[in-house]
Order: sequence, then structure tokens, then C-alpha cells
Amino acid sequence: MSETFKYMKRLAIIGSGDLGIQVAHFAQMVGFTIIGFFDDFKNSGDIVDKYTVIGKTETIIERHRNGEFDYLFVAVGYKNIMARGIIFDRFKHKVPYATIIHPSCIIDETATIGSGVILYPGTIIDKDVIIHDNVLINNACVISHNSEIFEHCYLSPRVSIAGFVTVRSNCFLGIGTIIIDNISVCEGI
Repeated sequence: MSETFKYMKRLAIIGSGDLGIQVAHFAQMVGFTIIGFFDDFKNSGDIVDKYTVIGKTETIIERHRNGEFDYLFVAVGYKNIMARGIIFDRFKHKVPYATIIHPSCIIDETATIGSGVILYPGTIIDKDVIIHDNVLINNACVISHNSEIFEHCYLSPRVSIAGFVTVRSNCFLGIGTIIIDNISVCEGI
């Protein structure tokens, strides 16, 4: 295996809607090569933005085994929050997920960021924050010290979370949401 091939970062994205296009944009900024979208609601060969729909989700595992891409990312938005988790779990431990972090983000060295996470521009992740798998954190969010965001959550632009907050799985926090310290948000809000 050549050294060039060994370190390639080829990304396939599940979902070719507006969110998929945004994910592709940010992923390219941090060095991923976008090979296309998997989308069960579009035809193979369709062009979305400048990317090709390369197939349905049922072909993902086989195509990864064939070496067509290195990483996967779920770009299903808040309107289908439960589907985000179901799709992510379907391929977890079978295909590696990419974590995409915009270069303008500030992340404390003590923070933990899971797989399949995207951090949009201007995000600040403070001391001892834990972000679990498959979380989308949109523009200019701030997550303060000792807070934890569980899997499959979607945080809209400018969400502000104070210290010692827990946000359980499958939560959607709308634009400008503010959560004061020591609050626990239950699953599926």
C-alpha cells in the first residue's frame, strides 16, 4: 500500500440535503475528499450541488469493504432526529465515522469529542466537556465546563450551555437556546 493511499481521508455522507451539502463544505475545509452521498430518496448518479449521489444506504458496508471510501458521516437533520440515531447505530462498529472540526473552534485539551461529530465555526468547548457520538454543534455554540452532550443531539446556532449541564440523547436545542448551570435535559426533547 502506498503512503499516499494509506493516509487518504475519503468521506461518504449519508443524506444529500442542505445539511449534507454543509457537511461536505466543512469536511473539505479540513482535508477530506468527498466521494459523494448515500441517499435512499435520490437516484444514483443524481448531482447535488457539485457532488454525486453514489447509492442507497444498503450498499454502504460493501462499498466500504471494497475500499471506495475511508469514513462515513450522517447528515440527517433535526427534523428527523430519531432517524439520525438509528442510521448512525446501523453502521457503528462497521464503518469508521469522521469527526469534523472547523479550524475556528476552540476546544480545551481536557474535552472529549466522540466520533461522527461536527463542530461548526466559532464553537467553544470548555474544560472537561464530553461530547458523545453523532452530535452536531452548529455555529457559535458555547458549552461550558463539566457539561456532557449525549449521542445523536443537534444544537442549533448560538446555543449556550453553562457548567455542569447534561443533555441526554436525541435532543434538539433550537437557535439561541440558553441552559443555566446544573440542569439535566431529558432524552428526546
